[in-house]
Amino acid sequence: MLIYIKLIDKSKHQFDIDINSSVLLLKIKIEEELKIEVCKQRLIYNGMPMMDEDCHWRYNLRENSVVNLIYQMLLGEGEVN
Repeated sequence: MLIYIKLIDKSKHQFDIDINSSVLLLKIKIEEELKIEVCKQRLIYNGMPMMDEDCHWRYNLRENSVVNLIYQMLLGEGEVN
């Protein structure tokens, strides 16, 4: 099932997930593709934080759902000089 991860900058990234897989597995895919460490990620769907141990079906995700990704940046990361 294809879903979209939306970042704070409004960019969207497509991911293919299994509805029965865990949120943690999605976070690992995000880390591999977007280089954001799992421990710094917070996924939010329909205003509800997604827990690592839960399966995606628990959140009623559907094809083309948009999940918001909030992540922590270290001071100095992403700065443009």
